Amino acid sequence: MEYKNEHIEALEDAAREVSLSHAERSAIRTEVRAYMLAHPARTGFVSRLFSYEVMAFRMHPVAFGLILSLSLGVGTTFAAEGTLPGDTLYPVKIKVTESLERAIALTPDAKVEVAQAHAERRLEEAELLAAQGKLTPVVSGDLASRLSEHVADFDAQVSSVTPESAVATRADFEATLEAHSDILAQITEATPEEESLAPVLAMVQKRVEETRSGDATRFVAEGTDTLRSARKRKDEAKQKLALIDEKVDDTKSAPVITPTIARVSMRTMSAEVVDETPREAFSRGESELEKGEIVPALLSFDQAARGAERTRVRRSGEDRVRPYLNKLATQKE
Repeated sequence: MEYKNEHIEALEDAAREVSLSHAERSAIRTEVRAYMLAHPARTGFVSRLFSYEVMAFRMHPVAFGLILSLSLGVGTTFAAEGTLPGDTLYPVKIKVTESLERAIALTPDAKVEVAQAHAERRLEEAELLAAQGKLTPVVSGDLASRLSEHVADFDAQVSSVTPESAVATRADFEATLEAHSDILAQITEATPEEESLAPVLAMVQKRVEETRSGDATRFVAEGTDTLRSARKRKDEAKQKLALIDEKVDDTKSAPVITPTIARVSMRTMSAEVVDETPREAFSRGESELEKGEIVPALLSFDQAARGAERTRVRRSGEDRVRPYLNKLATQKE
């Protein structure tokens, strides 16, 4: 019996050390959010019982959020997650749920994750509305404004994490924005008469171009141990590659948005490598690491991680909007 107790305690200790990686949490969050956006909950009686504007007046957002969450119930607040601008519960999502998420994010890493998640939500909302033909210029401008605020919040919060973590986090966020830029461009191409996406697309493209100065180079400048940084980025890239659906072949490169973007490589400290899959970049990094070429290996693993993240987010977004774009195409025929 004593052996059994010791064995169980050992298993419990080992279990406490197990946790999801940032890439895994991000992937799960993306899939859950995509499902909720595609399957919005119906507005119930309780949600109509309270006047949002009256209750929110002159109250602290977090205090109001706690009161309203208790009043409406967890189910209603959770259901608001899948709403879009114009839906009855959307104000609950923006003012209550997201205010609470910011309030309970106590660590620097948690604050960064929340800011990134909110930015992704605004992009997903714009993409879905545009694909459904429901995005108005007013809503698009509001989403672009909110997106800009989330990006600014991300920049402010990421400065509080460790330099090494900040570089990887920025790189992943940049890859996410690149993926959404691809999706927005595809929607714009599929609906050329629709100009409502212009503010959001312009904002994202500007950010992507501004951040293409090569954050990977800062691994070398800020990292105290380049070899450790290379190995860590290798592990992160490996996790991200594992999240890519194996049934879909790696694409050589994401859809090109502008000539400027097409000319820029993610690998900024060496010869440009554009037409390459994330797995090829990862393999090259392993070869470089074996040869003792630490800095090139670090940059290769960073390219692999960014490419895998961009591929994952783009595929998820394309799957989300494809049914609506197909429907619009059918209606035009």
